[in-house]
Amino acid sequence: MLNLKTLILSNNLISKLESDVFKDLISLTYLSLKNNNLSLIEPDYFDGLINLVKLDLNGCNINKINLGSFENLKILDLGNNKITFFSQNLSSLTELYLTNNPLRNLTYPMVNFKNSNLETLGISECQLKFVDFDILRNYPLRFLGIAGNSFDFNNETFIGFKYLKKVKVNLNDADRLNLMFPNIIFNNTI
Repeated sequence: MLNLKTLILSNNLISKLESDVFKDLISLTYLSLKNNNLSLIEPDYFDGLINLVKLDLNGCNINKINLGSFENLKILDLGNNKITFFSQNLSSLTELYLTNNPLRNLTYPMVNFKNSNLETLGISECQLKFVDFDILRNYPLRFLGIAGNSFDFNNETFIGFKYLKKVKVNLNDADRLNLMFPNIIFNNTI
């Protein structure tokens, strides 16, 4: 199993992981634990996964997560959980999906700004009432999913995003934002 690259353990009713369960899977690049019942994620759960590139924890009933540090992790899917706060030192991430988590307010950095590679951020349907867009401007975002939240966009919301190409917003905001910011595509899909 030392050469195993992909491990899919989705939909298995897993509720607890032993701290060394993955320690010998040093070649693993993709791990899916999607749709299990892991309410708490500790950093030692993933010890040994030094080459992990994609981690899918979507729909795992997670309310608290501490991932420690992954040097090679590019894609992290934490959608459809119960996470109310997310801040990790994961500057290697290029894609982060937190869709449908009760985040409510986004006033803090989600991943470390320094040397951040974050290009895709999914924070749709997160019950967000406030987002500090100055924080989001620090990331090299190209795609942003922000639909289904309870705040308004103003005339300056998307000024200062250097790389942003496409934003998923509520359908009723798309036309107005496309007129205000013609260099960015606003629609209801990404």
